Amino acid sequence: MRSVKNSRPQVLSALLALALVTAGCTGKLTAENYSKVSNGMTAAQAEAILGPGTEQASSGVAVPAMPAGGPATGPAAAGIGAPGTTVTTKVLVWRKGSKMITATFMNDQLVAKTQVGLD
Repeated sequence: MRSVKNSRPQVLSALLALALVTAGCTGKLTAENYSKVSNGMTAAQAEAILGPGTEQASSGVAVPAMPAGGPATGPAAAGIGAPGTTVTTKVLVWRKGSKMITATFMNDQLVAKTQVGLD
């Protein structure tokens, strides 16, 4: 049987590592970093600025093919949700205390972002 006394250094090391990771994330939730995240970025690019986000929601929807000669308007004309493709949506959130950033990605491109509590 392992003694509790012998496992203390491991527990302390794990707590220190967790504190360092958490401190690193806190420093990234700033108004300056929020302004660096811009529409068209990929989730990986946003996470390079803000650190790893937490996925809150995701979905995929198949867009039916258009009949021959049908008009291409709206988002489909911009390449998002073109007929015969699948549109994927993912929402990532970064949160620490009262600070929060939310980013919505469509086909791995940032299309919307919001923030709460950033100075």
